[in-house]
Amino acid sequence: MAACLAFAACETEFEPAADPQAYPQEDARTLPTAFTVNPVGSIAIASVSGASVQVATLGASTLPSDATYGPFTVILDGKYALEADENLFVSKDALQNAVAELFGKRPEERTIPAVVKSSVQIEKQGFRLESNEFVIKVTPEAPALESHYYYIGAANGWSSTDKTYEFTNKGGDYYDDPVVSVTIPAPVDDSGNRVDNWFKIAPGSAYERGDAFWNGTFIGAAENGESAYEGKFVMAHNDQIGAFNIGPGSEEAVYYTITLNLLDQTYSVKALNFPAHLYMIGAEFGGWDWNSTGVVELTPVLHNPDWGAEAEGQFWTVRYFTAGQGFKFCSKREWNGDFWGLDTNEGFTEDGGNCVVSEDGFYLVHIDMKRRIVHVEPARVYGIGDAFGGWNEAMEDARFKPSGKTMKATVAKSANIRMYVESSISTSGWWTREFNILDGKIEPRIMDELPGVPARAGQEVVLDFNADTGQIKGEGETPTLPENMYIIGDGVGGWDWGASYIVDMTPVNTKDGQFWAIRYIEAGKGFKFNSKKEWGGDFTGLGNDSGFTVDGGNCYVSENGVYMIYVDAENGKVVVEPAKVYGKGDCFGGWSADPVAFTVEGNKVVGTTTGAGEIRLYADSSAATSDWWTREFVFFDGKIAYRGKGGDQDRVTVEAGKKVTLDFNAGTATVE
Repeated sequence: MAACLAFAACETEFEPAADPQAYPQEDARTLPTAFTVNPVGSIAIASVSGASVQVATLGASTLPSDATYGPFTVILDGKYALEADENLFVSKDALQNAVAELFGKRPEERTIPAVVKSSVQIEKQGFRLESNEFVIKVTPEAPALESHYYYIGAANGWSSTDKTYEFTNKGGDYYDDPVVSVTIPAPVDDSGNRVDNWFKIAPGSAYERGDAFWNGTFIGAAENGESAYEGKFVMAHNDQIGAFNIGPGSEEAVYYTITLNLLDQTYSVKALNFPAHLYMIGAEFGGWDWNSTGVVELTPVLHNPDWGAEAEGQFWTVRYFTAGQGFKFCSKREWNGDFWGLDTNEGFTEDGGNCVVSEDGFYLVHIDMKRRIVHVEPARVYGIGDAFGGWNEAMEDARFKPSGKTMKATVAKSANIRMYVESSISTSGWWTREFNILDGKIEPRIMDELPGVPARAGQEVVLDFNADTGQIKGEGETPTLPENMYIIGDGVGGWDWGASYIVDMTPVNTKDGQFWAIRYIEAGKGFKFNSKKEWGGDFTGLGNDSGFTVDGGNCYVSENGVYMIYVDAENGKVVVEPAKVYGKGDCFGGWSADPVAFTVEGNKVVGTTTGAGEIRLYADSSAATSDWWTREFVFFDGKIAYRGKGGDQDRVTVEAGKKVTLDFNAGTATVE
């Protein structure tokens, strides 16, 4: 060792001071160039068989042979000190942990600046020693993980193309957050009968191999058919691992959550049985009598992943609670399987097997059976949309305020009202906890968009959640009716407000706020309305609507056809029905004769004149409240021209026996 160190010491002689003067021992002095260190080759910790690994070697030096040395310490990146022996071996585990702290656990080679520190005593003088800086190249020990993993098994028919059930973590790198999970439905056969849950876990690269899908590394069981709900998994070539069989067909679970720790290589499976219903009973909710009408049935949070509404197994309700009054839950109206809490319980305390809140007030109860959460918080109920000042969420001016045992908010603008309750544990948009007032009852949104409920600016919306009732009170301001109305959507051409296919509906003469249009619309192609050519304020109905369905926020007709579309903003109506077009006057038997109905041929409307003279045409609607001429139109130079709010149109003469063909989508007319 003496040959490995270099030394330079002060040789100045001095006389010690006379007694009783005493001098404290001097601090050790540093000799920064006392010895040199040479790097070793790259270190792969996974390949180190012993408990320690050499990180460097000492170079030649000229310190005296009688020098005694202190311990050696390797300093990594100026932060991490690893104890080392005289040959610069350090603990393998300590090196692994230091690299993971610096760079994470991903098994990639890392280059780390380092120095070695030690000390030496020569003739009772101490010196600190520090080597030259060198680098250590280390690859930490960890399995080689891919960026995607998928369930493949009985729940998706062992499909080598189906990537529906992907394992996910909280969004970080797998080496930093190795716990991933997926929830799958309990497997069934073609007849809907439960079958055993056999499965493996496939890496993303398998789906890129085509016919060689199974020729690679998978995650599976050490023994084929492993049925334990937790344990160790094996990551190896598919031929060397077995399949799990966790969740027998006889089990009543509805879903399974499979969780993996990719670094520890452990797994767990939890059987989930999300009920179709969830009830709340208590001193104030049925008086602990399951047969009482006061028992509260919670509302399912709208769950439709295709709409971005991932809320499986979640339920909610808003109620006024009195402090100290107990309540609890059950999936059936009976004392069997009732519970006060799950794995995570928030916002209340347990008292004798019941939930209680500490203060009187309105509370949201949000239960997530999938994440095993019972969550209670002061209710935050908001209005949203044009009626409440805009489409931003959680607007303070649109928040309902408690008033005794009701909640109230004032309508800011005459429009359809929409309301929802906010939740701190929500996993989906506000509209999945939406509700409205229909026929005086609070009705939650279950799937399709709720009918429009018009209200006037200045009116007050009053909600009594415990009675499940709501009212819109007061006269409010006289509504300002729209001057324009437009139709957008695939049903009329597309979803671009700047495009020429947007339908500019024709105003009904003498009737403010009423509009009409005729269009050929295909089934399955959605459309909706707005009084402006922009998003915000668009709607699918006004409350008293008919002739179409609403799905996913759009209107749909049931079959292809030419339709009369009538919007009455004053009376809250949207009516879609097969188009009725009539000819009247000289060309159709004179003014004393009944109007002549045109017929639909494909995507056009046709009729034949029976006499010669001025042609007069109009469209009818079951929603119309005015004379025929208020919906009149003619054509000039082959183009349909609508009367709208104008006076009599210029006259066009047509001979008898002529076929008139109207193409409302193209806006054209022909006479043959």
